[in-house]
Amino acid sequence: MKRIISSRRMHILMTGILMVFLFTAVFSAAAFAGTKPNATVKIGKKAFDAVLYDNETARALQEKMPVKYRMSDLNGNEKYKYLNEDLPMSEKKIKRIKAGDIMLYGSDCLVVFYKSFNTTYEYTRIGRITETKGLKKAAGKGKVTVRFMSKDPAPDEPAVDKPEEEEQMNQNLTVFINDQEVSVSWLENDAVARIRELAGEKPIEIKMSRYGGFEQVGAIGTDLPRNDLRITTLPGDIVLYSGNQIVMFYGSNTWAYTKLGHITNMDQSGLEELLGKTDVTLKISVGPQGE
Repeated sequence: MKRIISSRRMHILMTGILMVFLFTAVFSAAAFAGTKPNATVKIGKKAFDAVLYDNETARALQEKMPVKYRMSDLNGNEKYKYLNEDLPMSEKKIKRIKAGDIMLYGSDCLVVFYKSFNTTYEYTRIGRITETKGLKKAAGKGKVTVRFMSKDPAPDEPAVDKPEEEEQMNQNLTVFINDQEVSVSWLENDAVARIRELAGEKPIEIKMSRYGGFEQVGAIGTDLPRNDLRITTLPGDIVLYSGNQIVMFYGSNTWAYTKLGHITNMDQSGLEELLGKTDVTLKISVGPQGE
């Protein structure tokens, strides 16, 4: 008889623990993910429902909506865009990226992931695309226009075109590393504006040296306006260090830099091949090749 009572008590106890666990998991998921789609993310020509989380970063993005960005590809699994301003950030280690995740890297890099993978990087969660069927195909292999809109926006509510205007401005800077031309998405800030002025007077040529097994660094020969922030760089990032040195990354580092731009047409292996074997010469000029 004692065994039967003990068994029943154990069954009741285990059932109670299980119910508490399930309730907590469901409640946490609901609080984290929201109850229903509250935004639309249009990638190329295909629109996807999305849930933006209840946090400061998501609200800051919502305040910009409707907005569209010309987003670049990185590593065959994500589209990203460096913004002109910082967003609120609350970075956490994300062990597993899931296709459809919308996140902020650092304070100003908006990322939409179209493939799942494991990672050691830190991100601020913004939201996620709820139905990812067709997402990889819509993202494609290169740059793509991505529109972020509140759910069911007014028909006459246009998306903001500023990022594409910025990209047209960026086209008047040509960048060579040794004899290889590379595509760079420049930020619009005072440091980049000064680089454009200098390159307009005469092409900038900087002798770069490898350092630390993750970067090339070289003195530009003058001080540039700086707005240093402590960031963790990505392969392809171009930053200003100490106000007078240009740094190009083929690896990653955490330090205080002023962001300048990002190489958009090379993955990490290509960057390591170009930047990781020998010292290089960086050339920046105004106008397309040949001008």
